[in-house]
Amino acid sequence: MSLTQDSFPDTANIIIGTEGIDAIEGTAGADGILALNGADVVEAGDGADSVDGGLVGDRINGNAGNDLLYGNVGADTLDGGDGNDRLRGGDDFDRLLGGQGADTAFGDDGFDTIYGNQASDLLNGGTGNDLLYGGQDADRLEGGDGDDRLYGNFGNDTLVSGAGADTLFGGRDDDVFIPSTGADVLLGGSGFDTADYSSLTGTLEVFLFDGTIRFNTGLAIVNHSFTSLENIVATTGNDNLVGASTSNVLTAGAGNDRLDGLQNADFLDGGDGDDTIIGRADNDTIIGGAGTDIVDFTVLGAANLIVEFETSAVSLLVDGVVQNRGQISGIENLVGTAGADTLAGDSQDNLFFGQDGDDHFIATRGNDVMVGGAGTDSIDFTFIGLALTINLDPVAGATVTFTDESSVTSTTSLSEIEVLIAGGLNDTITGATLNENIRGAFGDDVISTSAGNDLAYGNQGADTIDLGFDNDTGFGGKDADLVIGGSGDDVLYGNLANDTLIGGSGDDALFGGKGDDLLQPETGSDTLNGGLGDDTVDFNGFESALDIDLVASTATFTNFQGEEQVLALTSIENAFGGDADDQIVAGNGNNTISGGAGIDRLTGGFGADTFRFGRGDGDDIILDFAGGEDQLLIDVELGVTSFEDVLALATENASGDLQFVFNPPGAMTTESITLVGTPSSAAATLQILFFDSDPTN
Repeated sequence: MSLTQDSFPDTANIIIGTEGIDAIEGTAGADGILALNGADVVEAGDGADSVDGGLVGDRINGNAGNDLLYGNVGADTLDGGDGNDRLRGGDDFDRLLGGQGADTAFGDDGFDTIYGNQASDLLNGGTGNDLLYGGQDADRLEGGDGDDRLYGNFGNDTLVSGAGADTLFGGRDDDVFIPSTGADVLLGGSGFDTADYSSLTGTLEVFLFDGTIRFNTGLAIVNHSFTSLENIVATTGNDNLVGASTSNVLTAGAGNDRLDGLQNADFLDGGDGDDTIIGRADNDTIIGGAGTDIVDFTVLGAANLIVEFETSAVSLLVDGVVQNRGQISGIENLVGTAGADTLAGDSQDNLFFGQDGDDHFIATRGNDVMVGGAGTDSIDFTFIGLALTINLDPVAGATVTFTDESSVTSTTSLSEIEVLIAGGLNDTITGATLNENIRGAFGDDVISTSAGNDLAYGNQGADTIDLGFDNDTGFGGKDADLVIGGSGDDVLYGNLANDTLIGGSGDDALFGGKGDDLLQPETGSDTLNGGLGDDTVDFNGFESALDIDLVASTATFTNFQGEEQVLALTSIENAFGGDADDQIVAGNGNNTISGGAGIDRLTGGFGADTFRFGRGDGDDIILDFAGGEDQLLIDVELGVTSFEDVLALATENASGDLQFVFNPPGAMTTESITLVGTPSSAAATLQILFFDSDPTN
């Protein structure tokens, strides 16, 4: 490149040297100076000057103004002086001095030395082994071709390597190195320095803790050495970035990368691609970026980790105190620690591995996969806010399905989860062949267990719990629940409300708890405890004749083996018989007794008792009906709806006892109640109430 007279603006003062050695001094205006041949000295003066040194090594001073200085051929020295100058060395070994302004200096060919000096300068060595000094401010130094040395000095500088084996000295402040494919040396100096490989194509391995950087171009592996380097910006390949004991910023690109900040508070950004980030809970900021990313906290050992994707919080539970240990975002999948972790997902499709320890998962909307690992692990669906269908089949895979307000159906898959807490609405839960712990939440849940020694809680809502084949325990919860025993030796708890407990074929224990409970045993050796409230034992369906004595708190019958069996009845106030000819003795309080089907003999006791007679109850005999205290409770399905209807049926048997004979609509036989010791004349004084046994009415 050369400047000619035609290169200058019309307003410039044109000064042309001789073929010899000239000393040229410009004016205070905008000069155009052609030094021509000879080792010339040019003082351009003030103004925006343009100078071409010619074919021999010259010394050119731009002085004040925004100057354009071109050394051309020869070993030139260019000094921009004041102003924002542009300097180009040309051929040979040039020396370029930026001066006071924001200068641009290009060494061109040869082994050049370039100084930016004051302000923010742009320095480019060109070809050759060049030496570049940034100066005082935030400079950009580009080595170009050759084995260059770049010194950023003061300011937040950017140092760009070229095609050779370059040495980059950051100096003070926060510098950025942009290496190339040569054997570069990166020396960070003081400040928070960064190596940026984002412009290169290949894969990168960085180990800041031991000073190793390996860059694979696909054809060769290049080693870069460094000191005092804190941050890495990776390539678009599949990179592996490992920090040091200091705080690092590791930024990956578009590949499937692995990031590990090691100790201290690091900033880890996976970028695009499916990345793996090692979590250490050292107040790190973890960003997954685009793609399906996973954060792995295995290195924490048995720490008690708390991660909430929705709030982006990472914490540790230390001595019962939650300590905030960082932020997390853009992460879809997570591997926990060997401790007792609490892991909460978000609306994305999450994959969580709890590993060892008693982990607790908090489910959210999305097609999630939750793997508990070793330990007693639990999952809580109460925050989803939708009705759930839960199937814990281990062969087909345990699944939880729900449909949102936009009719979008999602499925969460479960593995190695021992405790399940259902959602806040009406859920349906079907157990599997494992030993499960299933807990309903706020809705009216239906819980059915299978094989295994299971534990089922209804919690809030009117729940139905149907226990399975082995020795299970069912808890009703706060509302009116139905708990049904299975084929094992089960324990049934009604808890707080008016519950119904139905024993299974094993030796079951039924505990009503608070409320007015209905306890229905089967043919096993059951234990019945009504608890607080006005509780009832119901032997509906029993084919053996019963002897129920609420004073003695026993129920005696002959089992299938022909043996007499005695059931203990604790805190039971009322009794309903079975299908055979039973004998029932009420307690000392105000009891309700019903014989059920068959010819039953009922004794009321000392209190004001209620004798319940329904359609299909056969012919019952009441032995001690006390008029004025006791009362009859009669089923309208017998064909009577009023006191007058019943009174019209009153007769007296051969023993002079009051008897009511009913002809139920559509029935083939009559049914009757006999009040022993009560004459027919007392019929009009009886207290009679009614109920309807048909649930459809």
